[in-house]
Amino acid sequence: MKSTEELVTRIKEANKDLRKDEEFVSAAYDIKEMFCNLPHYVLMEAVRWITDFWVLQGAKGVMLKNKGKEAKIRMGECQVGWTETRFVEVVRFVEFDLGCTYVMAGGRILKQRIGIPMGKASSPALACLLSAHAEFTFLNSLGMERYLTYGARIVDDISIFVRCKKGDVVSKKKAERVIEKFERCYHENLTLERTDKGSFWEFLGCVVGVKDWPEGIVCAATHKNQVGVQSGRLAFQNLQDYCTYSSRQQKLAVISSFLYRAKRYTTMQGAEAVFLFALKIELRLRGFPDEYFDTALRSFSKKFGGLWEGWVLCLTGWDCYQWRRT
Repeated sequence: MKSTEELVTRIKEANKDLRKDEEFVSAAYDIKEMFCNLPHYVLMEAVRWITDFWVLQGAKGVMLKNKGKEAKIRMGECQVGWTETRFVEVVRFVEFDLGCTYVMAGGRILKQRIGIPMGKASSPALACLLSAHAEFTFLNSLGMERYLTYGARIVDDISIFVRCKKGDVVSKKKAERVIEKFERCYHENLTLERTDKGSFWEFLGCVVGVKDWPEGIVCAATHKNQVGVQSGRLAFQNLQDYCTYSSRQQKLAVISSFLYRAKRYTTMQGAEAVFLFALKIELRLRGFPDEYFDTALRSFSKKFGGLWEGWVLCLTGWDCYQWRRT
């Protein structure tokens, strides 16, 4: 199941399979206390599963770059400038890491037997690996219904979608049973809390929802301070104040990065409006002159055109064809 950067791509793939007489049954979940309740033996099963998978693919180990943090699977001979690590060594390292985790409580040293060691770089990877193992087993158990099931997860946030015949009670019941089966696919120590309320819900910094054909699954980027900007309250420090940036080019680059995010994560035409309004208000609250937002949006619309040309006139008062104030 895909990560945040691939969310929109995954949505487009699912919508491409959607037929005119079909719809999606959806659900969203949050895994509660994911890092605290994972038994070590279950984690080791997941580690052995992924190493066995690569061995069957013909891999011989993992290569680590001598300079830098890059790593990749070794399929052939080890390259110059890289150090080889065999899969058996990876397994032994994880066993040692989990077996030598201690905490101090009440003046006593206690050995941790359940839960991932917190604060280590390996912790998110182990948690995601265990989840991927459970999802792999779940998808393989579905049979032909596997091709009707789509999903996305980033660490402990999950959304799942199942195609079914519109107006067909039997088909919808089958899709609902797939979702019920998904709720039981993770280890019994993990608790899933359903987070979708209605047709739309917040997921991975976006609003995701389900509509009728041909739109299917839709997504719109959300601004972190979207709720508070109207009252002048900035709860999140997602960009710096105007006076902290050193050059005009740097300020424009930061604003452009937000515009790219709005475009990349929005599939509903026109849904960028709320994001852009919230961004412009926050920039004002942080001391940015309107000219910076207007310039960045005009440059952005020159590159992509279409609906973005309309946003230039709406949000800046500039005619996008003659580039003059109206």
